Amino acid sequence: MDTALPERPLPGVLIGGCLLFGPDRTIPEVPYNPDLYFWGEEISVALRLWTHGFNLNNPDRILLFHLYKAAGRSQLTHWADHADWDQANGLSLQRLQALITSEGP
Repeated sequence: MDTALPERPLPGVLIGGCLLFGPDRTIPEVPYNPDLYFWGEEISVALRLWTHGFNLNNPDRILLFHLYKAAGRSQLTHWADHADWDQANGLSLQRLQALITSEGP
């Protein structure tokens, strides 16, 4: 098994919202969509960045990770604290589908 790391970041197609770096013009040119709730916003941003001419790259090493909930700790997740999260999430998925297919609301 080859465990060698790549020598440089690799071209990619997706982004992680917790690991999004770019030139200072990025957000003014491709702002986050305020109508997306949770699922879909990273796919939306990745698609819109790419169609606006930005290249997406994946790190060649693990730089950080996102721990939603630590074992043995009583931390609330965001969706556990928002009773209507499933409705907002459903609307987000519809908006994402409309973005991808150019159909829908």
